Amino acid sequence: MYKPTFFEINLNHAKDRVTSKPTEAYYVHKYLRSIIHRLSKMKKENPEITEQEMKEKLFQEIDDYSTTVFEISFVFSEYIEYIANQYLRAHPDKYKELSEKLKTSYNDISKLHYSDCTSFDEYLSLYLYNTKRELFNYFFEGYMKGTPENYVNFDELLQENIKPLSSFYFGDRFSLPQVADVLADKSLDPSKKIAKMKEFSTWYKLPSERKAFLNDAKIFIYGSQANLSTDSEILENLLRKDLARSTAKTVQNLDDLGELKGFLVSEVSQLISLGFPEYALPLCEGPNANLQFLSSLKGQENWRINKSLEDVVSVDKLKTLHSEYALSSPKSMPIESLLALNSFWSNRYIKSLDTYSEGMFAVDHFDIIHKIIAGERIDISKEEVNDMLIKMNTFYRPACIFLEKCQRDADADALNKEAVDVNDANVEEKIVRFSYEPFIDLMNNRDAAEYKSTFDKMCPNSKNDIREDADWYIRLFNPIYSSYSMKDYNINSIIASIENSTNNFANAGIILDKPYDGSPVELPNIIGIGVDAGLTSPVRFHIKKSVLIDFLKSLNGNAIVPIYAGAEDFKNPDTGKLYPVHIVSPLSDKHKSIIKKASRNPELYDNPNLISHLGFLSPKAPPQHLCENDDNTTTSKSKKRKGNFVVKYLDLETGVAYTKSNDSYDKYEPTPIGGDSEHDI
Repeated sequence: MYKPTFFEINLNHAKDRVTSKPTEAYYVHKYLRSIIHRLSKMKKENPEITEQEMKEKLFQEIDDYSTTVFEISFVFSEYIEYIANQYLRAHPDKYKELSEKLKTSYNDISKLHYSDCTSFDEYLSLYLYNTKRELFNYFFEGYMKGTPENYVNFDELLQENIKPLSSFYFGDRFSLPQVADVLADKSLDPSKKIAKMKEFSTWYKLPSERKAFLNDAKIFIYGSQANLSTDSEILENLLRKDLARSTAKTVQNLDDLGELKGFLVSEVSQLISLGFPEYALPLCEGPNANLQFLSSLKGQENWRINKSLEDVVSVDKLKTLHSEYALSSPKSMPIESLLALNSFWSNRYIKSLDTYSEGMFAVDHFDIIHKIIAGERIDISKEEVNDMLIKMNTFYRPACIFLEKCQRDADADALNKEAVDVNDANVEEKIVRFSYEPFIDLMNNRDAAEYKSTFDKMCPNSKNDIREDADWYIRLFNPIYSSYSMKDYNINSIIASIENSTNNFANAGIILDKPYDGSPVELPNIIGIGVDAGLTSPVRFHIKKSVLIDFLKSLNGNAIVPIYAGAEDFKNPDTGKLYPVHIVSPLSDKHKSIIKKASRNPELYDNPNLISHLGFLSPKAPPQHLCENDDNTTTSKSKKRKGNFVVKYLDLETGVAYTKSNDSYDKYEPTPIGGDSEHDI
């Protein structure tokens, strides 16, 4: 029986991938125009630039874009730590339970990273292990050697050595060895020890020194659990800073890629068609940035509207709202809203980066840099692009295998090193870099002859140098590969935040195709998640049902998730499909003023429920049309019914809906919807 070569297997897989995306060649062909224009502009601005210099500029650009992906990925690791901290603070019994389990399972947990975890208990256990390891290394430094077994027994070792250790520790760091007598005194209860520590703390003039002294003393008195509140503050400050920087850089990168203006034009155009042009004004500037001009565009053909908006929309205003400075302030928005904002833009970015990678591979394949430097005519057909995509995708499977191994090696190496102090580390110190040469050598040594003979026939106008092509591909594919698991990881963070009782969004959950009518819901394999996070638009994601069920079970022990209320508000009445969300940004003061004014009289707009829903920033003040009636009495049209907003939940396995009281679920029976009787849904 004939056994195909590795190259033949990868070639057939490449053809299948390209066939499964029949419009891809069209979009890449179109995107190539903007790349050629940009490179031509680079040549015009730098007439003496060489072919190698232009290539090096592109490699640096690719590396910069890749760095952004890695920043996004470790932000979600930080968010999982934050969620784990919040959960354990709210569930002290869980802290004690997992602390005991760690004593027998630390060999398994110590080898994990957050990206490896398959259950919420593993997230919690890994956070707990890392916390105890850091505390041990901090308090026992120079006193006792750190080992995984000692880490998980931190609390016991602390108490067993409390007198000599506290004398050593507070003498070395605070010049107060005498506090050991108080900390080791078994006749004093914890409250009296704390009172004594507060007296000692007055020796320090700086508030930061007093705070550090008391925080450390509390750990000696109460154990590692006392560190949760301190760690919460540290994690939130770090997370906000990293989310702000990551979001700002992602938005800037999208502008550099030439994508941001198009997204903004599409969003403003849609707001005009929805009859709500004033909501777009805060993101417009210039002589035509007025309500009269925007309103006059309604009803025109899309291409005319888009052309008219090109000189009206303001990318700079959008970037200002997403600047690191604006987002890093605790007053800007809750941390959960900042996560949702970052999630939206990271999803946008990954999709754009995929197209960018195909365009950049085409730059090498069609020798575009050489042609631009030489001033040659560039004429590329869609058929040639399609063949190029097949060639490009022959690297897909071996690249996945290579990068997976690199990640495993990096994870194993990280476990044997001291953890980077993330409070002081810059971005570069958090990123693991590795050589691409082993991948290039593998492809060349194994597939060079077959590669050359095959693509010399399919792509006769290309050099088909496997070393050069492999080099371009692995550089471009590395960040895309890293993003594959990031999306589910991202959604898990959002779901964990929705489920965390101390940090609920006002309205978030699974999006149903139609309002629940009491019969079991049949869900597709890919389901939508909607989040009202106090931003200009709801944030929506898609996730595999199986992935979500697995995570929910690990989180709650069941597959029950809240239902996103008011999905119908954002459906196009002509198509029945949800309006696309092109742009999500923080609410500016002007946006808030516009929403407040419009929601007083939503019936003046084409879609009053959409207008009311945009103001849904708090469960205490929900739009009336989403409230359950208190009774079945009718009211006059001039009055609004009074009702309560009731969160509904859906069991993803049975399709049955519930309401929740404390920790108990009761089957939900639909009742009439409240709101203004003129536009009930």
